[in-house]
Order: sequence, then structure tokens, then C-alpha cells
Amino acid sequence: MDDAAREWPAALDSLPAIGAWVLARAATAGAEADAAQDLRLAIEEIVTNAITHGGATRLALRVEGGGGAVTAVIRDDARPFDPRQAPAPDPAAPLEARRVGGLGWYLVRRLMHDVRHRPLSGGRGNEVTLVRRLDGDRPDSGQPQDQR
Repeated sequence: MDDAAREWPAALDSLPAIGAWVLARAATAGAEADAAQDLRLAIEEIVTNAITHGGATRLALRVEGGGGAVTAVIRDDARPFDPRQAPAPDPAAPLEARRVGGLGWYLVRRLMHDVRHRPLSGGRGNEVTLVRRLDGDRPDSGQPQDQR
């Protein structure tokens, strides 16, 4: 496996090391601190969901730069999940009216310019591709800009 790719055990205690590796890879790809942190946060959210909701045991990550963007691909062996089925949160609702959790995919979509998901063949696993442009602008909408 080359420097842009790494495999990890799917365990919550892997998150600090995954986050540090993502920040280093994003910097190598030319990302400034805010874009690198956005990517780290989005990846940590997806990995946490794969572990806690999907039962993942292995993760494979790739982070590369090119074309004015940094792209991350996260593959897991979790139960297939369609993020379009995640209920949309109402961030304007009063705190007492909100359910606990449920902001993960909303956050990922807000931080990334492109989010794509596909189930892996054989019915065991998911692949999520994240793209964060390096032009300094965050996406301005929580609306899907992707092919989930």
C-alpha cells in the first residue's frame, strides 16, 4: 500500500491516529488547516458510524490531492448503508425538540463539496468518497451535491 493509503482496525480508539494521519495527508495534498480539519471531521464521523452502527471491523482509507481538491475514499466492511435513508435533522428546531444524534451525515454534507456512497460488491461494506476543494470556500448548502 502506498503512502496515500492505509488500513486500520475499525475501533473507536483508532480515531486519534486516523485523524492525525488524515491531517498529515491533507497537508501533503496542499490543504490549508481549515480544509484539513473539515476533512478530518468528516472522515471521523463516517468511521464512527461504520463502527458503531454498521459493525465494521476493518477500514481502508486513501487521501490524495489533485485538481485543486483533496479527495478521501473510505472503505469499510460494515453492513451496507444508504446515507440517503438517514433522517434529515432540523437544525433550526429548539434543542429540547431535537433527538440525540443524527447530525453526522448533515455535517459531512456541509463540510464537503462532494459526497458519494456506494455499497461494495458482495453485500458487505461501503465506499464513501469525499471531495474538499482547496479554493478556500466551504460548501454553502446542506443540500446534497452528490450521487448518494
